[in-house]
Amino acid sequence: MSWLLLAFVACGPDAAVVAQGLGSGNPAVRGDMMDLAKNVQDPLIAQGLVAALTDPSAELRVRALVALAEQEDLTVVPAVVEALQDPELSVQVAAAECLGRLGDPAGGPALLAYVESQKLPPLNAIWALGQIGDASAIPVLSGLQTSPDGHVAWNATQALRELGDAPAVEAQPPVLPEAEAQPIEEEPATEPEEPAPKAPSVRTDREAPPKSQKMAWPPG
Repeated sequence: MSWLLLAFVACGPDAAVVAQGLGSGNPAVRGDMMDLAKNVQDPLIAQGLVAALTDPSAELRVRALVALAEQEDLTVVPAVVEALQDPELSVQVAAAECLGRLGDPAGGPALLAYVESQKLPPLNAIWALGQIGDASAIPVLSGLQTSPDGHVAWNATQALRELGDAPAVEAQPPVLPEAEAQPIEEEPATEPEEPAPKAPSVRTDREAPPKSQKMAWPPG
């Protein structure tokens, strides 16, 4: 953390200063301001973060989307939808996650089209479909429950649960990857207990659950 960021944290960030810093010519300053922006909700900052979605650095575009998810400003949804078409997969994944966290149904059609266009949809995008609450995603999510990739199937089932589609969940139980065999210590007097079913380990496009879900945020 730079001395500038420390100074702002100590004094309390000013929205106008943060917004100005988002347009700095110094990428380190822009990154620091994006981190600060996660803790300050202000329309001026939200628009500065939207402008940052064209930053030359893919890493900073991802950080801008992370901060936008905390702004709770639904006017940014169209810009986040556009970020689904970013040439960098990491930015696309962050945009999908951001849409899920904003939870605006207006982002649903674009997110659904994005998921349908991917041979193996990022887990974040599947999760986000469940958070947005658009029932039109149910057929696509139901189809993903039969994916040979256990992570996709499991996440699709969780998304269907969020949408309240109990029949689809019951009809297609999640397909989990086989768990790695764990050594069992021999205890002659006791029968070894069978391990409880575990959620699938995580693919590289996501690390752990956001909030009560399956992957952690921010990514990477």
